[in-house]
Amino acid sequence: MTPGSPARGKPNRKAKPSAGRAPRPQTGTPQLCVRVPGPGRYALFVLHDRDGDDKVGVFTDGFGFSRNPRLGFAKPKLATVVFDFPGGVLPLTITMNYAGGGGHSTASQ
Repeated sequence: MTPGSPARGKPNRKAKPSAGRAPRPQTGTPQLCVRVPGPGRYALFVLHDRDGDDKVGVFTDGFGFSRNPRLGFAKPKLATVVFDFPGGVLPLTITMNYAGGGGHSTASQ
């Protein structure tokens, strides 16, 4: 989503998603800092790419969304994951989900 765009169920296809990689910490809870252009409405998707293939493997990888929606067999609707960013620093907590086992953990942003 781009700043100020309404949440209508589909993201702004013209906006380029920002992707970043971070090594998994040896201990403790992972923490990330994501820079955004400014205040607005955003959605966040976090992927733990266990096998390093740069693809979402529903049964192998862990994933989570902003606002931690209840997950089923389909990706959540945009309205359930979008959040307002007023500016400054906004701590979020993302719950990681692992359908193929491996437990779940929480990553903070």
